[in-house]
Amino acid sequence: MQKKQQIILSLGDILIPLFGLFYLDWSLYFIALYLLFDLLGSYIFYLIKARKRIAYSRSLEDKNKFRSGTISLAFTLLAIIAATYLFVLNTNPKIDFSQAFVSFLMYIEEPIPLPQFWFLIPLILLPPYQQYKMEFIMRQKFRTTTVNSLTTSFHKDLLFAIAFLGIGIGISYFLVLPSFIWLLGFIILKLVYDFIIK
Repeated sequence: MQKKQQIILSLGDILIPLFGLFYLDWSLYFIALYLLFDLLGSYIFYLIKARKRIAYSRSLEDKNKFRSGTISLAFTLLAIIAATYLFVLNTNPKIDFSQAFVSFLMYIEEPIPLPQFWFLIPLILLPPYQQYKMEFIMRQKFRTTTVNSLTTSFHKDLLFAIAFLGIGIGISYFLVLPSFIWLLGFIILKLVYDFIIK
């Protein structure tokens, strides 16, 4: 991925939670839900990329890695979801998850009288779709990018998310912090990962 595209994607990952917190009055749980949906969108496009690669290569190695990778990534995503809910519960012990989940999907911001999930779907799916079309299809990366490399790259991202959540859970047992501090921590770690570690 070109550096300019990486900067744009990273800024998008940061700006939407900031906009949600300071303009839409999102709670920490709302921000966490948005980030989880974003991860699910990334998982969907991992599957699309992997299938495109398999259709091109017809490689048994790609097919086998796709089967094992799909399962391992799904379990890692489930672990992230569980850790996220534990983190939110630690920061807000009185939360009603089912009610908060419905409120997140059905939230309406004037003057547009539509639930916000109608806007979240394109916000979550459009960036990875554009990246898929521009990089994977137009530049024909499916010819050289194996399913193993796709799986390894995405799994690395998910393991970083688990590590970040582990730190957050540990801190939340000892400190009560406002939402913007947690979000600031996320932004710092996200930028460090995208531009230094990744």
